[in-house]
Amino acid sequence: MARAPLRVFYSYSHHDRRMLERLYAHMVMLRREGLITEGYDAAIDAGSEWRDEIVRELEAADVIVLLVSADFLVSEFCYEQEMLRAVERADRGDALVIGVLLRAVDGWERTPFARFQVVPQDARPISKWSNADDAYKQVVEKIRAALEERLGTGSRGTSLARQPPAGGRRNARAAEPKRRKSPSQETLHDDILNEAELAILAQIADPEERENMRLQMIMQKQSFIAQSITNLTQSRQDMRKAVAQNMRA
Repeated sequence: MARAPLRVFYSYSHHDRRMLERLYAHMVMLRREGLITEGYDAAIDAGSEWRDEIVRELEAADVIVLLVSADFLVSEFCYEQEMLRAVERADRGDALVIGVLLRAVDGWERTPFARFQVVPQDARPISKWSNADDAYKQVVEKIRAALEERLGTGSRGTSLARQPPAGGRRNARAAEPKRRKSPSQETLHDDILNEAELAILAQIADPEERENMRLQMIMQKQSFIAQSITNLTQSRQDMRKAVAQNMRA
């Protein structure tokens, strides 16, 4: 079964909204691949309880991205409410905290979040890069690596380092012990395939080829479902974005 996407929360100052929107655009493939869903205060209903809504989003997040600038540090809400709580949750192992240095500011190295991962590389603020897209790309690459590690899928480099035994890939595959799926697991996966897809599988004589095709079909279905959920969430956020845009000081 596909893993549920990780919930990402952005903590930022509204003075940095444009830079948030650029980062959000660069995060597109993480959304399309079903790795993440996202929440930030532009998606929260305006009204007297908007701060409570932000806190609920913060508490539900698996990954908390701090968009750091002078305006972020000067904001009492960003610093005292969001950042400190994010650090507490990270210390308990409940969430992953990643700092993104947007603009240069003195003293960020002495903040509680400085001991966590801070990007871009060498803590060079995005505003200092000659090509901002290069900076955002590197930020997202670091976030992707952290997500994969948290999901337990970040060991691909290790697996690529293994060399197959003499005789090629097919012999290497034959030398590996067969891992049998439980019947309940196979049934659960096949439940998302329709009759036409199952009929296609039944026509494939080679068991290995049939299994590869079955897994490919399942992954495509799971990706489609995850993307549909993401699109619905994004539509809801877009509808509320204009309403809540100026709520935070």
